[in-house]
Amino acid sequence: MKNNKCLFVLFFALLFFLFSNIFKEDAMGNQSIYDEIINVAQRENWKRVGIQEKNGNALEVMVYSFKDGKATNIYSGRIGELDASALISPDSKEVAFWLRDRPGVDTLSIVNIETHNLKKIIGIPEGFGLAWSSDSKRIAFVGALTKEDSAKFQHSLFVVDIKTGEIKSLPIGNIGSLTHQSFSPDDLKIVYVKSLGENNYITVYDLNKNESLQLVEGNTPMWSLDGLQIAYLDADNGISIISPDGKNKEKLIKSDVSSQSESMEGMTMGPIYWFPNGEYLFYTKCLSSQCEIGSPHVIRISTRKSEEVSQYNWIFSSWSQ
Repeated sequence: MKNNKCLFVLFFALLFFLFSNIFKEDAMGNQSIYDEIINVAQRENWKRVGIQEKNGNALEVMVYSFKDGKATNIYSGRIGELDASALISPDSKEVAFWLRDRPGVDTLSIVNIETHNLKKIIGIPEGFGLAWSSDSKRIAFVGALTKEDSAKFQHSLFVVDIKTGEIKSLPIGNIGSLTHQSFSPDDLKIVYVKSLGENNYITVYDLNKNESLQLVEGNTPMWSLDGLQIAYLDADNGISIISPDGKNKEKLIKSDVSSQSESMEGMTMGPIYWFPNGEYLFYTKCLSSQCEIGSPHVIRISTRKSEEVSQYNWIFSSWSQ
């Protein structure tokens, strides 16, 4: 799949779409999607987090509140010390990120949004990717606990208790590439993507049974709100859904471009988001050969119809990985 390099870009682009006040009319002729989302965000006091550069040599972890519109700097560090991503807890009380302020050590760190107190949970040779449990008590991450595994690019999936610092290594073996892990809504399972050769596979790990089940070839899985379905980018660059037991597979969207095409124009991209009421799935469609330009789309689950929600484009000329 050609979409892995663009996922980080499109993640923030799609967030911008979801919360931008550019949308005044829904392409489906119903209540504005913008209004619908903002109403929920303000009612439930949603927060989002981002990392921004300051003065060319510093990075700030910022938390934005949709209730009062305020932006608060909760942590500052030098460029190179902070991972490019941060993740807010489901209870909106803490922000987790990787701190790299010591040579050869990645430190999983958490900042309290109200007090700004920094708590360092664990330090390991290599850590990346974060996923909070729904109860905000655990974090799943990908990494290597030894320098030898890190040097060999052998990674595994771990779950850490943020209160005790206790780490559980999930017995899935050392794999070269693991990404897109996330807890199920009931915190009993974790979905993740493992790369074997040139192919990516959606896999579900059952935390009670301590066993994993490879579901299907695909990428960027996202749980439905009831935990009964997983939406994902399939091997044909379309969007499909499947149940966590590997049954009831259904294609929702067919891609406009073959996975063998040299151009990414027309390709369906992730990440995928379920709207909080479970009615819509959001995704992005590339409008240029290298996907520098994208357009947000929505599929209404009840009708299985996909439509562009706004002719809004973004270009990331300064982005680099």
